[in-house]
Amino acid sequence: MINAKGADSNALISLSGVNDLAMGYHALPSECLFYLSKYDVNTYANKVLLGGNSGQVTSSTYYITSDMLQDLYSSLPGASASHNRYLEVWNRSSRDAYAVVRPTIKKYWYDSNTSYSDNVLTTKLQIIPMLRLSKMYLTAMETSESLDEIQKLYKTYMSQCAFSLYTPFTSVTQAHNEMLNEWRREFFAEGQMFYTYKRLKVTTIWNGGEVKPSIYVVPLPKTEYDPSTTSNQ
Repeated sequence: MINAKGADSNALISLSGVNDLAMGYHALPSECLFYLSKYDVNTYANKVLLGGNSGQVTSSTYYITSDMLQDLYSSLPGASASHNRYLEVWNRSSRDAYAVVRPTIKKYWYDSNTSYSDNVLTTKLQIIPMLRLSKMYLTAMETSESLDEIQKLYKTYMSQCAFSLYTPFTSVTQAHNEMLNEWRREFFAEGQMFYTYKRLKVTTIWNGGEVKPSIYVVPLPKTEYDPSTTSNQ
């Protein structure tokens, strides 16, 4: 998909970080290969995630700490100056009852006071990403054994993060190690990390401590076996 072209020799789909975020499309819909349409996603984004609202963070709000946000970008010194995910996808002004900053994710949020066309609402804002081109890039870099290929892919990827202060990788191993940080940054709140951790056999997850291999075994749904049998194995 990264290099796919149409009959006109133009790319079928491209990374959309710069253009989408400039338009306030925080879920990067233009690079989605597959997404779910959810007409009331902003209701959830407002009440549970808070998003870009100025309301107070409460015990029922999902948020992270300022230290956690800084840790997400700690491997990219200078990210707070220009990295568009850091600047545009996080509300860094939200606070709790004690005026402590509690960053909240804006990925599914949009300003309901702004007038949008029905087409923009249904195809750009009221969506839940399932598969984005960014995932194709990170997967390609994670699995490539060519440092030159990784550097080229990373340069393109980082250009759509509006970030040019990164240091080029010096080895394939270093690049592969950094990809886990990129997965965390890029797909926060998209439900991708379970599969990433499982694929990489990670035993210590970010901000969650150690995990046992059994956590990666998804329980067999009750509808997948015959309840009339004595064994449910």
